[in-house]
Amino acid sequence: MVNVIADENCGYRDIAALFGHNEEYWSIARQQLYTEIKSKSDLYVALFKERLQEMTHSLLVTDLGNQPNEKWMGIPYMNYVIATKYNLTLVPLEKTLCLTFFPLRGAHNGDLSCDRIISIGFVNKSHWVQVKLK
Repeated sequence: MVNVIADENCGYRDIAALFGHNEEYWSIARQQLYTEIKSKSDLYVALFKERLQEMTHSLLVTDLGNQPNEKWMGIPYMNYVIATKYNLTLVPLEKTLCLTFFPLRGAHNGDLSCDRIISIGFVNKSHWVQVKLK
């Protein structure tokens, strides 16, 4: 397990760090996910319907400091966007909800050795950490 800074941006810090960036790139991860939703709006409108505006709003921040609860990375909705944007399998682990998220577009080529699988864990009811599965 890799622990990132425990603040309201920790979920996005994990995503940035899992892709080889410094965890301080969390705002770029937010922007990339926002752009993903906006550029593929037909896909996400069909999936999220009335929650789409709430999701896009949660990605937009006005400052780099602490964020209110509605700006935190939410399960399960944002996980679909993460898996699709980065074309990977995302496994978020939580005490009461463990799901696997696959990209929403594209076809699998059958070669499992090429699959990118990342895991994150939700601990203490308020903090995301990187989890490395063996």
